[in-house]
Amino acid sequence: MIERVEAIAARAVAVLQEAMDEADLEAARVEYLGRKSELMALLSSVGTLPPEERGPAGKAANAAKVAIAEAIEERMARLAQARLGDLGDREWID
Repeated sequence: MIERVEAIAARAVAVLQEAMDEADLEAARVEYLGRKSELMALLSSVGTLPPEERGPAGKAANAAKVAIAEAIEERMARLAQARLGDLGDREWID
């Protein structure tokens, strides 16, 4: 299970790095962190694992959620910065 969680997180971060605008980010957020996402399904199934696997699996899933959320915030900040950097080229600033 941990390998699946790590693969989901890696895939999500790669997708987020390629997001071109806020709509892409929102779509990725829903896909990877939404209630019906694969990661959330795995997280809800942690309780069905043997007791010795629950802790590590839960920690991995929570770490993946944090990593994805941080990647979203980072990409959002870079997109905003790029948009502001281009503002002078697109509009007259007095």
